[in-house]
Amino acid sequence: MGVQPEVIGGLRDRIHKLMEVAQQVRKENEELKALVGRLQSDLRTKVAEQSELRERYQRLKMSKTFGPDENSARETKLQVTRIVREIDKCIALLNR
Repeated sequence: MGVQPEVIGGLRDRIHKLMEVAQQVRKENEELKALVGRLQSDLRTKVAEQSELRERYQRLKMSKTFGPDENSARETKLQVTRIVREIDKCIALLNR
């Protein structure tokens, strides 16, 4: 007793459908990989922009502390103290 032609035909159809699905999945996978690459690139750009904006904000904040405001002397003192601490940390790291 051999395998019936209908069974072979059914298996052949299923195999073709599976191959089509596999090809679609490969294509979708490639598209998703490309999307991930673009999103990672965008993220790096946004992180760099955020860093630049933070630096600009800190500079602006510092420039305002040197203004003619009543609290400016106190703020300036605090800002200078923070900067000195950061410099001390850097020196400590360099001395390791």
